Amino acid sequence: FSSVKGRNPLKALRVRQANAHAIDVEAIIRRVLRGQGIASGSMWTHYVNGFDRSIEQARLPLDREKAKRLLAEAGYPNGFDLTLDCPVGAYDEVCVAIAPMLAQVGIQLKVNTLPPGQMFPRIARGETSFYGLSWGVPTYDAMYTLRGIMMSRSEVGGSSWNGGGYSNAAFDDLVKKAQVEPDPEKRRALIRDAHRMHNAELGHLVLYHMMIPWAMAAKVTVPHRADNQLEVRYVRVD
Repeated sequence: FSSVKGRNPLKALRVRQANAHAIDVEAIIRRVLRGQGIASGSMWTHYVNGFDRSIEQARLPLDREKAKRLLAEAGYPNGFDLTLDCPVGAYDEVCVAIAPMLAQVGIQLKVNTLPPGQMFPRIARGETSFYGLSWGVPTYDAMYTLRGIMMSRSEVGGSSWNGGGYSNAAFDDLVKKAQVEPDPEKRRALIRDAHRMHNAELGHLVLYHMMIPWAMAAKVTVPHRADNQLEVRYVRVD
């Protein structure tokens, strides 16, 4: 789903870096999400075991001139066309906003929005070149994400949601070690090392953490859980 034939431009690190430098995440949060988001370089939030603040803050800054240079260095001085697939509902407006941002550096996006019921099977089958997706962590542990969408698909099998095909044997080895490490601090160190390795290669282009607002009557009190689940036993009505 690209104008480049015979090779995959997204396999080039410089092209992935150019994408990151071209997207104005702060503008997306301010104007599209209406402030309901937190810019981040982390694949999981601070609620998750394995979170590291330094990784969250280590995001590539907005720099479209650098993005153009990176594309030229990668062999695409005039950019290229690419289809961005995006499920309708949670962030299709974000995908639409990204298109003109990438156009400014030469990557012309065709935004293809579909209902989640049609889009998710396409991602699972690998029938997409570039797609938007959000990911929660109901286990509150980074391993859910490390295995779910970051580890090589050959290691995870049919349950993998690594639709982009990121694969690094050294990364996989760190994840395997973390899976069996009994010491909590050593385990978190392995998770941190794996996360930094993945981010250095831009295995995924992390944008932001979504904030999900709740509303309730003044006489109702209920905690907003980190996994966005509502349990009736915690609801109090005065």
